[in-house]
Amino acid sequence: MPTPQPVLCDYARGDEWLLTICRGEHSPRSVHPRAIEAIRQTMAPIILTDEQRTSIARLSDGAAVVISGQQVGFLGGPLYTWLKIAGTIEQAHRRGAVPIFWIEDNDHDIKEAQRIGLIARDDRLLWLECPPDGHLPQQMIVATCRVGAAIEESLALLREEYAGSPFAIETIDVLQECYVPGRTWSEAFLRWLQWCWGTQGLLFVRSSVLRELGAMQPVLERVLEQSEGFLRAIRTQTAELEQRRYPAQLEVTALPAFYHHSGSRYRVHAQPDGSYRAFRWRFSHQELQALLRSHPEHFSPSAALRPLAQDWLLSPVASVLGPAELSYHLQLRRVYAEWGIPRAELVLRPSATVVPPRVMRVLERHRDHMQHFFEPQHMFDAWLVRLLDGQALLDDAAHLERTLHQAIEQLRTRAQAYDPTLARSVASIEHVIADRLATLDRKIRRAIQRHNRQTVARYRSARAHLFPNEGLQERTIAPIHWLCALGIDCWRAVVQRIATFANVAHYIALPDELLSISGTPVAHPRV
Repeated sequence: MPTPQPVLCDYARGDEWLLTICRGEHSPRSVHPRAIEAIRQTMAPIILTDEQRTSIARLSDGAAVVISGQQVGFLGGPLYTWLKIAGTIEQAHRRGAVPIFWIEDNDHDIKEAQRIGLIARDDRLLWLECPPDGHLPQQMIVATCRVGAAIEESLALLREEYAGSPFAIETIDVLQECYVPGRTWSEAFLRWLQWCWGTQGLLFVRSSVLRELGAMQPVLERVLEQSEGFLRAIRTQTAELEQRRYPAQLEVTALPAFYHHSGSRYRVHAQPDGSYRAFRWRFSHQELQALLRSHPEHFSPSAALRPLAQDWLLSPVASVLGPAELSYHLQLRRVYAEWGIPRAELVLRPSATVVPPRVMRVLERHRDHMQHFFEPQHMFDAWLVRLLDGQALLDDAAHLERTLHQAIEQLRTRAQAYDPTLARSVASIEHVIADRLATLDRKIRRAIQRHNRQTVARYRSARAHLFPNEGLQERTIAPIHWLCALGIDCWRAVVQRIATFANVAHYIALPDELLSISGTPVAHPRV
């Protein structure tokens, strides 16, 4: 497996200091009314399930919250979005809390939101993009991006790729209902997740809606007033983490905020003279304060401030995080204490690779050499060459030929002593044997080539599932092929089963195993 970060190793080993800093603080605070209103507005375009209505009612009654989030992703994003959501629902179930998923659509990383990998029917890696409705200006946020008319071509490609799969028609029909030309990427993403998870009582909140409601204004005002203290607290905490070999995920050198204008966002930079600059706009400190108070919808937090805004608004008892998120949340722990915001417990999300039986058979055959499938391409190819050269079989055939020639030579020598005509008969037989050996050699070499071609294809197919584009499956592939093969109910059960396992390992498993009563995944630690 790719070498994990030290913080993940220590998390998996149960390092006492790290688990202490990950631990949360009990908070009696309820969800902020503006956050509840943002949830209602976010979910206004969809039909709520009974479970979701119950969740909203529980929020109003002061129920605890477990939260996770992710940027908008085409077709629901890669597998880790599913794993995050399943982990959030599982943690909420254990704590009697309401699960909430934060859709981060104030982000302007268009490429990440637009492009996704898929496993095609022949196990090749297929890249698919969500076509935009027109030109995408620089720094444009995802919330303002809309689905273009060419989406029909993308969905037609999916229908062709997964034709014949038991649930392909149902799955792609739902995708077509979600990804309608002219609809925002955010709403399409929301509708798709709703179909997948609505019955589990999961609630959604869009960061762009929170921004438009001005819900994050108090946190933004505070960081503007106390920016030096904020940066100092992060640097102090980061230094403590680095002493323990935990590299910084966040490099916080500027005001952790963005200025929004005409559907795009721009980082706010502090200037030496005490003013601020955001792209071509300049503000004095007083002007920026006044604008933030009068038009809070023009501002959003960066990654360094978003967890604080999230926890101030939603007061979660636990946050389900990916590895990188865990690292930068740790850098913020001292700010929580200084600002008096209760800390949520930091819980690492589940991690898994789900493979078909043919891939598991390849892995079982090379259980002691599994790491080769997760190495760079040139190292994987070199391992295949060593594994499949067929030289041992050719050596055996050459040994047989030498042995036969030696035996025939011995026979001819003895036959010559009895009758010269016998020697000619032996020579005739030797000619036949040599001809047959030559034929056998050609067959062996063809068999090796055929075997190697088939094996190389099989192993590269396995690698496409295990390490697509030289990254873990969960970070690259949207599990559309599994939805088409198993259907939403079975596939959701697979992911929820993974979420019940200890989150200190990466699991490689067959769906059938996860759907069985006991479940017997092949587990491989993160460390």
